[in-house]
Amino acid sequence: MDRDREHLRLLAVFHFVVAGLAALASFFALFTIGAGVLALDIWRRNPVEAPPEFGAWLVIAIGIFWLVVALSFVAAAVLAGISLLNVRRYTFCLVVAAVACLFVPFGTILGVATLIVLNRPSVKALFVGTPANVSS
Repeated sequence: MDRDREHLRLLAVFHFVVAGLAALASFFALFTIGAGVLALDIWRRNPVEAPPEFGAWLVIAIGIFWLVVALSFVAAAVLAGISLLNVRRYTFCLVVAAVACLFVPFGTILGVATLIVLNRPSVKALFVGTPANVSS
């Protein structure tokens, strides 16, 4: 039991670390948005020599989409870390671990490790046996 709780605590810490790295990486989306705004400004100043306006809007839209995805993952990873510390929301932690596998390389390592630990029968019993989950 103590070994499982220690593994959950370590996984929670690594969820916070990966969330921080994802938050840091999300700033690159701001560069993409800035590049799109710059291209839009250049096009508006000299529409003959610049690429079409649609391309600039597309770059801005991609940057906004990536920023929303990254910040959503950050929020989910932080909530999963808190849930692992409190031994709650088993299914949510499984889903976040699976999604984390998409963020190569650190998210993949974390996701696989989390899936392995969460699929242990003793860890499943911890989640079922928590007082917060017994009443639900």
